[in-house]
Amino acid sequence: MAIVRVSFGRIPYLGVFALTTDKIALLPERFHVREQLVLDALGVPVLRTSLDGSPLLGVLATGNSRALVCSDLLELMREKGLVKLGVKVLRVPGRFTAFGNIVLANDKGALANPDLPDGLLGSIGESLGVPVERGTIAGIKNVGAAGVAT
Repeated sequence: MAIVRVSFGRIPYLGVFALTTDKIALLPERFHVREQLVLDALGVPVLRTSLDGSPLLGVLATGNSRALVCSDLLELMREKGLVKLGVKVLRVPGRFTAFGNIVLANDKGALANPDLPDGLLGSIGESLGVPVERGTIAGIKNVGAAGVAT
């Protein structure tokens, strides 16, 4: 696997704009990054999308090789594009929207903002197929914004 330098409009914060798992790479529609470059580096299909028109995919969604979790801001046509690629999607209605910031996940487990309700943690764990624990990183509740899980 190659290491490739990319930026989104000269913005180096890739994790804010892109979301990758072992199954897919989500890139914002509005930024000019060659899909083939990402495909060659990561070896997964690339899908251009947005969440409610926002390019902040890494902030608004989280996931692992089993599923993606995002708010119900994900338009149904975009969800269909993910499903066509074999990606299961949990669309969560309600006040929580920045799942990339509040849930840190991989294929072994997930760490979630301690303020999330029990029912939501159960849904996330079921969709991702992993146990979900509440916690903080260095006292920061938004664990997805404070850490990386591979």
